[in-house]
Amino acid sequence: MFDYRDYDFENYIEVEEGADGFIYGNYVDFPRFRQDFEEELLLDAGVYILFGETNSIEEYIDIIYNLRHLVNDYIFDQLKEKVFDGDFSFNSESVVKFIDRDNNLADDLVNYILDSYGVPDDYVYEHDLPDKFKYWYDPSDEQEYLEYINYPIELDEYDRQVKSNFDLINTQKAEIIKKSLILASLVLAESLLKSVILKGLPEYNYMPDFYRHFIRKKIGKDITYDNSRQELFKMAFNKKAPEQGWVNLRNSLAHDIGNAYIEKNLINYYNMRDKKADLYDIDQLRIDLIEFGNNLKGIIYKN
Repeated sequence: MFDYRDYDFENYIEVEEGADGFIYGNYVDFPRFRQDFEEELLLDAGVYILFGETNSIEEYIDIIYNLRHLVNDYIFDQLKEKVFDGDFSFNSESVVKFIDRDNNLADDLVNYILDSYGVPDDYVYEHDLPDKFKYWYDPSDEQEYLEYINYPIELDEYDRQVKSNFDLINTQKAEIIKKSLILASLVLAESLLKSVILKGLPEYNYMPDFYRHFIRKKIGKDITYDNSRQELFKMAFNKKAPEQGWVNLRNSLAHDIGNAYIEKNLINYYNMRDKKADLYDIDQLRIDLIEFGNNLKGIIYKN
């Protein structure tokens, strides 16, 4: 059955906020999640479907009968009618095309399987979410805050580490090491941004313990997500954070580093947000990451 722990929901968690600004909690956009992860979810449910593929008559019959226990009678009958409706004439060389993905029967088929597998088909709100996805519950929020306050990433340290990582990328032959170093550099950039934000926020240690703990937890949660992190930066520096054009690459590598590959100094990956293949020049990524640190330094010194 479907398990939240098997997937990264960072890009699918939204905050439910009332007209008066009161935050009711988080919710997960499962319709979009199901659409983006459809193939992976079907595989996890034990189903591999090649929509639109042409099969021999024997292969087609095997496919639909393997699906028999996963679908309802209506869907099974509709699939079966392609060859058993009395009008279809076939021999040993006959071929049958499986339904294309872009039709209502395919929607019914996929939705029935995912529903049976336990994947929610609608928005799931705060009170029904696992604790780790709730807005108002996360014992690690304050710890996240304290880690970046007590052990911040410094700008000079960031610059040295990024350059060192890319020097290693240029000398390594193993692709998995190259990809791991790229991901480490992108995570480092995110950590630097978190450190800079927390240093730039106003002092509040004079407040009573209750309020200090509450603020720490709120900030610790907000720096975890990209959208709220950008808002915190603007609050701290009255300016947008520097461009981070590698966010889609970072999310893709963090989700499944094995799906990316490197060819001619280009890292090819699946852009989950735009749902398409994408690429990033590795030398340009090095330049962009170093420039990101320099831009942050400029904002800090002008503030």
